[in-house]
Amino acid sequence: MTLTTVIIDDEKPARDRLKQLLREYPFIDIIGEAENGIQAVEIIDLFKPGLVFLDIQMPGFDGFQVIKRIKTYPNIIFVTAYDDYAIEAFEVNAVDYLLKPFSKQRLRISLNRIFNRINKNEGENNDLKRLIDWYNRKTDYLTRISFKVKNVYRILDVEEIFFFKLENGMVYLYGDNIRHQIEGSLGQLEKNIDPSLFFRANRNSIINIKKIQRILPWGQNRFAVEFPNNERIVISRDRGKLFKVKVGLRLK
Repeated sequence: MTLTTVIIDDEKPARDRLKQLLREYPFIDIIGEAENGIQAVEIIDLFKPGLVFLDIQMPGFDGFQVIKRIKTYPNIIFVTAYDDYAIEAFEVNAVDYLLKPFSKQRLRISLNRIFNRINKNEGENNDLKRLIDWYNRKTDYLTRISFKVKNVYRILDVEEIFFFKLENGMVYLYGDNIRHQIEGSLGQLEKNIDPSLFFRANRNSIINIKKIQRILPWGQNRFAVEFPNNERIVISRDRGKLFKVKVGLRLK
């Protein structure tokens, strides 16, 4: 039996170590790897692997958001460094995971579980379906965003973000003394954040209503909003009426 396998982790040393450990298993055929959640969805849907090692905290989509978006349910071994929330999810739903740094023996246990499931020909991965259902009940919208600064992850509550802005084809988040690039598009981001909190101001910006300090007239029936970092975002003319309703401005 050959088990086609994909490794998804944003850290290359972690991917390389796992590939090294998997060399002891000649029936594991590594057919691809990815370094963020966007790539993960694409590569899983393209190759339809039998097994996926999936990191939890990644740029773009995290591991939970990846499994919500893929079209098939492969065997998945989740990999996480310290996420108590993730570990609770896995243990509640009997989904296998590896806690970094994991040993060769712990990897062997996880692989044995996968092989037993395959040998029993259990069909659809019901454990994974239950995990998705659990996740949907727990979180409807993105509540935290993680991004890497040098070799350290920073985790930011989305409520603390002032706005997201498209600059030179890249999406950046702005906050208190923060400007950082994140993966994905504004359109994808808009689907995953709370519409009661965030508003699409124009083609290039999504703003946090609660972080607006001032609303300024901007000519030609338009507005600009100012944030605590003194940055301003202009509300496009076609979004002006919706913006007034959103923030409670009197319509004329």
